[in-house]
Amino acid sequence: MARIYYRGSGAAIVCYEVTDAGSLERARFWTKELRKYEEDRCRIYLCGCKRDLVTADPPLRQVGEAEAAEFAKSVGALSIETSSKTGENVDILFRRVAEDFIKGGAGANNQLSQQQAFALGSGGQGAPSSAAGVSTANDPGSSRGRCYCLG
Repeated sequence: MARIYYRGSGAAIVCYEVTDAGSLERARFWTKELRKYEEDRCRIYLCGCKRDLVTADPPLRQVGEAEAAEFAKSVGALSIETSSKTGENVDILFRRVAEDFIKGGAGANNQLSQQQAFALGSGGQGAPSSAAGVSTANDPGSSRGRCYCLG
């Protein structure tokens, strides 16, 4: 992902799969990139995807909740596990991002209006609204993960 897509972002949702340990390493790469260029202005949300798979079959889990939470804490991020399939915690994640924007806690470049933030927070099954200033890109070397940057 070219830096132009996340430059000046107030928030980034960095996703990894709870069933793929390598995806957490790619999430580490993205958080390092965001911190390298955006310092502390960009609020990071670490999102563990495919929670439904490990709920149904616990041995599939390759990334523990404690491991992800520890990593999130080390980079000053909020950590949450979601399922796009069931919708579990998706609304909580996007509402939190929207609330942080409304409160001004998602960085100095808070450019979302309350109306845009609400639209983002009520985006259904985790599909962010492009009208809310969202850029997306694939993780390097993988078609699995995504980094969502809001600005």
